[in-house]
Amino acid sequence: MSWYTHPDFRRSAGAWSNKARTGNLKQFAEAVNYLTENKLLTLEDLQERLSSVSEEFEALSGSMKKKSAQLKTEYAELSPQHKPLREEVIRLRQVQNAVDTALRRREQPQEVQRKKHEMEL
Repeated sequence: MSWYTHPDFRRSAGAWSNKARTGNLKQFAEAVNYLTENKLLTLEDLQERLSSVSEEFEALSGSMKKKSAQLKTEYAELSPQHKPLREEVIRLRQVQNAVDTALRRREQPQEVQRKKHEMEL
């Protein structure tokens, strides 16, 4: 039996068809709602709105690309200064952690002795 004559496939083909119809109806309903809410009642209204929004989008996209290029340039300029400082901060934090650990270890024996003394009293 081939795949296209198999009974399970024919059943799922109908299900996919119904699912597609439902999806298409939902999409159409959303489009009609959008047109109604935005008072786009003619094809000319829709074309005018599309043109206006497209122009605004292109202008904003161009501005964003320009700013992105500026940021990349600034990053390239500041990166050589930033990297050594970052490495020094990491190293100093490691040293600080080692010092804190040593201080905690030094305080622990004193704390143990104090607790023993308190228990003896």
